[in-house]
Amino acid sequence: MRRSAWILTLSLLGVAHTAQADPTLTPSAETTPAIVMVYLESGDSIQAIRVQPASVDMLRIGRLDGTEVFLPSNHVARVVDERGTDRTKDALDRRKLIGIPPPGKPRWTESGSAGPSRFLHYGPRSITKSFGITETSAFTRAEGGVSGERSYSIAFDLGRMVNVTDRTAMGGTLFLSAGSGADFGVRARFRRWISDRSALDISPGVIFFHDEPDNWEGRGLGLVGEAVWSYSRTLGIAAQVYSVRRTRSPYWWVDPEAADLEDRDTGLMLGLKIGGRQGVFSAIGASVVGLVVAANQPRDNPVTVP
Repeated sequence: MRRSAWILTLSLLGVAHTAQADPTLTPSAETTPAIVMVYLESGDSIQAIRVQPASVDMLRIGRLDGTEVFLPSNHVARVVDERGTDRTKDALDRRKLIGIPPPGKPRWTESGSAGPSRFLHYGPRSITKSFGITETSAFTRAEGGVSGERSYSIAFDLGRMVNVTDRTAMGGTLFLSAGSGADFGVRARFRRWISDRSALDISPGVIFFHDEPDNWEGRGLGLVGEAVWSYSRTLGIAAQVYSVRRTRSPYWWVDPEAADLEDRDTGLMLGLKIGGRQGVFSAIGASVVGLVVAANQPRDNPVTVP
């Protein structure tokens, strides 16, 4: 009887010891699929499951307890992934995701491919080498404008950009605009990536052909420049400056002495940009609306001058 009690006691102790030693029964940092060590300039360190870029040179660090912390990039000394590989340049310079991707987000591969959809190939060089530009923009004149000057425009840009460095892209687009005036031209595009999706663009351009409002006719080349802050591929806030040379139409019969008047229209316009597939759909919708409005405009009766 006493021997049976000892055997039962030893069996229970063995089960308890096995349960304590089994790492699948006791969650710990060692059972986490990936541990990224973030070493700070202050000498401290953070055990994380992911390190990903955030806007304005910040890093978003997901810790083991499920919380997140945002740190400036210059506070981080070194990032080491779960394999013990130094990934500091990938995290700080190339702005890559290190560790486990957030739920519902695609994991970028080491080659930078984002997945099967070509519309996901958009971002800095850590994501793709180049990307297409399809944008529709709507502008209104900032200072209000007067009769004979441009007051609004809707434009469509089509082109491509190449990531020449980890956070800089260059390229160009053709653009066509209509409104109180119409333009066709080309822009050079210079982009600075703030994060994987947000960016700042500077776009100087040349207007090859332009039609002016009222009784003005466009002459020569025009100049245009844009500064755009893109919150994402879909939406951006833009400011545009333009300058075009024009002359009074010779058919201006009310004031014949003004027929040879030459002028230059320069103005500032503010507006929004819609990019990606939404930009294409917006351009199609704006074209359809413009055709319908133009078709329903009353035609002017010809004026007969005795």
